[in-house]
Amino acid sequence: MAAGSKVQDTKQEYALSTLGPSYVSPSGHEIGIYDTEGNERVIVKHSSGSALEFKADGSVFIKVMKDLHFQAQGLSDQGTGTSGSAEGADNSTINFETDVNIEVGGRLNIKCASFDLEAKSTTLMKSGTDIKIEGNNIIEKASEQVSIEAGKSVYLDAKEKRERFVSTRMELGTEETAGGVPAEGAMVPVAGVNVINVKGNYVLENSDPSGGITISAAGYLNFVAGQERVDITGKWGPASTNNAAAFMPGMIAKPFQATFANLIFDPLKGLPDPKVQHNAPPGTGGSYTMMTESSAVYNYALSGPRHPLAVGNGHLVNVMTGNKTENTYVGNRFRTVAINEGVVIGGIQRIQAALIFLN
Repeated sequence: MAAGSKVQDTKQEYALSTLGPSYVSPSGHEIGIYDTEGNERVIVKHSSGSALEFKADGSVFIKVMKDLHFQAQGLSDQGTGTSGSAEGADNSTINFETDVNIEVGGRLNIKCASFDLEAKSTTLMKSGTDIKIEGNNIIEKASEQVSIEAGKSVYLDAKEKRERFVSTRMELGTEETAGGVPAEGAMVPVAGVNVINVKGNYVLENSDPSGGITISAAGYLNFVAGQERVDITGKWGPASTNNAAAFMPGMIAKPFQATFANLIFDPLKGLPDPKVQHNAPPGTGGSYTMMTESSAVYNYALSGPRHPLAVGNGHLVNVMTGNKTENTYVGNRFRTVAINEGVVIGGIQRIQAALIFLN
């Protein structure tokens, strides 16, 4: 071992090395070359303790006492030999044929013009606290599945949201519990909540004549309209109380304006879709049936002016085609008129009763 040397290797043969560094500078820098078969090494060591060592099997060990800096300049010409043009080889390449572990005790910063990350197998990112991703456009693509799981909440904030799915399924509160575990050890299930607040317009539309929309509630179901409501059955199209006249040509000369409008048409007219199942018997499309198991109460014209289509009446019924029949199978029928009653019959009036009392 030369004077001042800190590198020793007792497995070197005397004829193939000097049993110490081949060169040691006055300030303590060392260069060692060892040629013993099976233990060939080259060592370059700084007086601070930083060293570069080449092992016999080709391994390279770098020991850095303080900072480590890498810097590459310009494009090389090893690809085509074009004297520094952009057609040269890649700037710098690091290739490892096995695993690589990077452990940083402080903060790791990477700055570049663009960044590409490709993994042939699984990619795992794990953070002890927050993960933040910022960019102009963020695109995520998956050939099979994308899963987002949050222990507390998922929050989305954007000017516009667009979704396109072949099918979608949403479950609320199916596996949630509240209040912990009761004394007897049974978990208490909690129903989910779905609230949609809209400041503008909300449209739920299915333009497929073979499809449908079903709203099913095992509990209560409420429809609340603060302004107007239009129900149109048997004919599809963009409809409101201001253009509903287009659905009844010849019958209404001006828009069917009303707080509540219920229009029913025959869906079998025109070109019906053969894939759609119709419950109404042939020839009865456009009909309306209502049934109650107990009672039905109607209160009309409680206050306010009359609608122009009612022609001054509080309750107007027009049967344009066919008959009108009222049957009371069990019980009595009572009718009270406060002032006058007028009956106009174009044909024959027939009244049949066991007894008739006239006062």
